[in-house]
Amino acid sequence: MIYGAEALAALTVAESKLSRFQGRVILILVIFALGLLFWNVTLHATKPEPRLLAVTKDGRYQPLPLLDEPLESRQVLMDWVRRNIPDLYDWNYANFGAELNKMRDYVQQITLEEFADDLEASGILSKVQSEFLILRASITNEPLIVNETVINGRRVYVVEIPMRLVYDSGDVSAGKRRQINQDILFTAWIVRASILEYDAGLMLAKYSVKPM
Repeated sequence: MIYGAEALAALTVAESKLSRFQGRVILILVIFALGLLFWNVTLHATKPEPRLLAVTKDGRYQPLPLLDEPLESRQVLMDWVRRNIPDLYDWNYANFGAELNKMRDYVQQITLEEFADDLEASGILSKVQSEFLILRASITNEPLIVNETVINGRRVYVVEIPMRLVYDSGDVSAGKRRQINQDILFTAWIVRASILEYDAGLMLAKYSVKPM
């Protein structure tokens, strides 16, 4: 048995060892807690934002954009204009109905109905059909973006597009095709829309036409 001073010394040594052990445990716990905190902060900072994906008509996966966001580049808009706007006037006396139906890929339905009515009212449709003509159009100069804004939560681009309409009879006289040219300025209000419904997520919502 240990008595007196020896017992007190042994007790002091034991308490010292216990204190060092507790200190190590506390230090390990602090380091572990700091490591967890650092991990959580890093994970939160590098975690990608969740985005909704959609399958386009050609089978590609594409993020659904916010409709009030600007396009990633102006070239996207210009490509859309050159790809679609001339097609409004690319039809003939026999296929007008079928071509009008295709325009739903890039023209809002109510706008498409107004466009068909305007073709009739202006005499373009009746001329093409009665004279068995072929109508086509081409852009004659660089389209110009004259305004960009947000209306009712949608990004809107106003683009002026100079075009030439060509009425082609298919006949040849003195070695030349019989054609009538008509220059117009087509102003398009192009709006961001669902990529599931419209080409490149853009649609023609409004337009105006005037001669040049």
